[in-house]
Amino acid sequence: MYDLMIEEYDQRREELREQRKAILRSGSLGTPLAVCNAKIDMCSEFIAFLRRVEQQDIALQAESRITENE
Repeated sequence: MYDLMIEEYDQRREELREQRKAILRSGSLGTPLAVCNAKIDMCSEFIAFLRRVEQQDIALQAESRITENE
């Protein structure tokens, strides 16, 4: 489940990076570039969050299995 969400946001981040390249090539600095950079940062932060949650979920599942086996 997390893998799919991470993959989707990683793909979106790559699309935004391509958009940023186009903005830079066109010489449009300022607000368009700032907005694009903010979106890239938000995607990166959300991907990191999803990875942390995934790791916590894995740890909780392992702990639950240990508790059930006792």
